[in-house]
Amino acid sequence: MRILIGTSSLPPAAGVGTYVHNLAIWMSLSNHEVLVCRSSPVQKGNIISYPYKIIDIPVPEKMKDEHTALFRLYEVVNEFSPEAIINNDNIYLSNLLPYLSPEIVRISVVHGYRGMGLSWDEHLIIFNAALLNYQYVDHIIAISTPMKEAILKKLGCSTGQVKLVFNGSFGDNRENKKSQYPHKPIQIVFGGGNNWTKGADVVLCAARKMSHMKIGDYQINWIGHLAERGKYSKKHLDTVRNVRAFGYIPSDKLQVMLAEADILVMPSRAEGCPMLLLEAMSKGMVIIVSDCPSAMKEIVIAANAGFVISAGSSKELLDALIELIESNTKRKVMSENAVDFYNKNLTMDCSGAKIEELCRKRCASRNAKKEDFPPQCFIPYHRRPYAKGSLFKLTSVKQRIRITFGWLPPRRHINI
Repeated sequence: MRILIGTSSLPPAAGVGTYVHNLAIWMSLSNHEVLVCRSSPVQKGNIISYPYKIIDIPVPEKMKDEHTALFRLYEVVNEFSPEAIINNDNIYLSNLLPYLSPEIVRISVVHGYRGMGLSWDEHLIIFNAALLNYQYVDHIIAISTPMKEAILKKLGCSTGQVKLVFNGSFGDNRENKKSQYPHKPIQIVFGGGNNWTKGADVVLCAARKMSHMKIGDYQINWIGHLAERGKYSKKHLDTVRNVRAFGYIPSDKLQVMLAEADILVMPSRAEGCPMLLLEAMSKGMVIIVSDCPSAMKEIVIAANAGFVISAGSSKELLDALIELIESNTKRKVMSENAVDFYNKNLTMDCSGAKIEELCRKRCASRNAKKEDFPPQCFIPYHRRPYAKGSLFKLTSVKQRIRITFGWLPPRRHINI
């Protein structure tokens, strides 16, 4: 089967990029012909290193030129002639859905979602972009139950069109031996850098309190992007007792760290189905997550592989960490539960097989009309970076407002 996958990123970018990378590899190993189309203002990574075919369609700097990327992607799709399309966060591909052959099975994977309130990150705008032209989509994949419920409420579509499919990852298949080292310092990993949405403030508050308490031997490994100065800088974090700040580390080194660590903390205020959670569970880590509307809560509860705390609560995080540090037995049981649940539900075989099955099924209620190309208008790229210079520039202010409220850019007419 010829499968085209749309995305805005690939590794070394995390999140959606890692999801697409894993899916493309799995589909290729399953004897499908895969083409990944990436559209981004800033291309990352060396395309030669990817074990699948990829075409980059750069986002033009000026919106008035953006229709050229749309036209180029249209040519690529027609040349490849896919039997199925799996779109992630490539808004150009979402724009093209009404103009493609009705024979193509279309799948849209939704990667961002927030519950109540505004979005200080990009979750809401990713959510809305993934649902653009949903009438022309056969299957909408939600990566958590709260996301599925939100999609059904927003669109009012049939329950059969929206499928719940957790993300998947490639495990390392090594024996879980974490429970055999009760006397080493308990290794705790936080991967949110200086990101408020990821709960950096919550972890720092808990770490400071722990530094003044007499509890078991532990070390907090702080990874992710750090500030150059201030409380989230490497210089300051390293002054907190038992905290070691690494900043960004490559994926291969991260996997080694996870294999040797015991506890993963993810007190995020918004998440989808994070790849880091899956990778940690595959290596037998015990998980502490927040109760934000995401897949984290339902996975950890179903697996009995850790604790769920209130989003923003450093006290609950502190209590959970102390309980795990001081109980070798609890860590051992939850570690084994994590590996068992991962092997049964969260591998790439589990996720890939479900998506592969959807690639073969057309939805009878989907709009099968093929519109004439080119369109009169389109939605421009929705994750354009802020304009260089002052954040008070008009373009930067508009982009910040759109991201906060989840508003896509206004339709732009094509004048050729």
